[in-house]
Amino acid sequence: MAYPSPGAVPASPRSSNEGSDDEDDGEAMINVQRAELVRGHRPVVVSEVPVYVALEDRDGRRFEDKGSCKWVKYRWMRGPRIQPCFYHPHKMSTIRDVAKTWRHYCSRECFLRGWHTLPQHSWNPKPEENEAEDPIAQWTEVGNSRQYSPTQNDIERPLRLDIIPLTKSGKEAKGKMTITTGTVIPTPKEARMRQMISNGGTFNAEWLQKQFKVFNWNILADLYATENVYPYCEKWALSWNWRKHLIIKEVKSMGADIITLQEVQKDAFDEWFKPELAADGYDGLFQQKKRDPIFHRGKYTSEGCATFWRVSRFKRVEKAIFDYDRLSQQEVAHHVRDQKQEEKVNQRLSKGNIALAVILEDRHMKNRHGAGHQLCVVNTHILCDPAAADVKLWQSHLLIKSIQTTTRGNMPTLVCGDFNSTPDSAVYDYFRRGQVRENHEDLKKDPCGLIRQLTLQHNVALATAYETCTMKEASAIM
Repeated sequence: MAYPSPGAVPASPRSSNEGSDDEDDGEAMINVQRAELVRGHRPVVVSEVPVYVALEDRDGRRFEDKGSCKWVKYRWMRGPRIQPCFYHPHKMSTIRDVAKTWRHYCSRECFLRGWHTLPQHSWNPKPEENEAEDPIAQWTEVGNSRQYSPTQNDIERPLRLDIIPLTKSGKEAKGKMTITTGTVIPTPKEARMRQMISNGGTFNAEWLQKQFKVFNWNILADLYATENVYPYCEKWALSWNWRKHLIIKEVKSMGADIITLQEVQKDAFDEWFKPELAADGYDGLFQQKKRDPIFHRGKYTSEGCATFWRVSRFKRVEKAIFDYDRLSQQEVAHHVRDQKQEEKVNQRLSKGNIALAVILEDRHMKNRHGAGHQLCVVNTHILCDPAAADVKLWQSHLLIKSIQTTTRGNMPTLVCGDFNSTPDSAVYDYFRRGQVRENHEDLKKDPCGLIRQLTLQHNVALATAYETCTMKEASAIM
């Protein structure tokens, strides 16, 4: 026995409950042009099934419907139970052995493996004749809106979404389209709580009153969470509609006073992180990278850095944006006199990376004048290209200069971000020790000859959080 593959298909031209013979009601107000799952075929319990629906009105205008169009009807159906593969429980079976093992398998290879090697004590008993199932008849309506989040009752069952155009009088018209998903899987177990490392102090009320917690995380933008980059990961696990719930749960569980995130998409900030964290008492700012927006999921979007702070502890004083491309052009003009060489250097350095600096005032800790102590929180994402060590070091140099200009050396500073650098890199040496040794391997990769012209020294006293707490640096990526 083989099961049909998930996908979107138009319905037959006519059915008993579609359309109308009345001259005024027979024509649909809109046409369903396209309907598909946004990613993958495995719905997950509690996570909204991501679908894309494109409609066309009578004037020929095409648009994505997110559930607000009154001329279309949605109907979610739950299908018959389809057992998972015997060898791969996370995969939906497509084949059932109905002659020997009576087991379910996800592929021909698994079927042959079961047929030839599965011991008899692992076979399923042969069902009685009156237990035969009719999978076509076992579809039950479970929802009537565009959005649907599977429940426990949907596990191991496929879902089907019917998109039905309506006439002016609200009757069902011709042109229905359907989407069939893979079987629903249960919510995976959450990761165990991380073991937190603290730095000194006596854990009493007075000491705790002076402390604040900082949380930093590159959350991986949906733009980059593709099957090509992560072929070993199930499609449903890469879906933003799934990941965003786990991410916000992790962020909130930390109870941080300051949160710095990288690779946050503009739409994710506006529609998810800002309202979700505002409900927990946070305010926040977002700054996108200086790159052209990318067309993704039916719209143009971009990603960047987002910084949040607990309003009961801090209030925002001011912000600053460090645009590495603009700062590079200004500094390159002082070092390079040849116009062609200047264009070449700027082309190599212009990567669109930025840093977001926010100056916060502490509502708890006051100075002798009664005003709150101020703190500069910098959030950045250094270039990730492993073949561009010179660009990473250049951006680090610009970051330090910008911090010195912003704080004037008289303000505590937190430098958070994804530096895409290991403790043996020139970037780490520059941040941590204020200089880079002349024979460092990274300095040999300078195709434009620019790094050699820089004085790679600074007097900003920086310490890493990990080394401060453990007395030694981590061997993993910063």
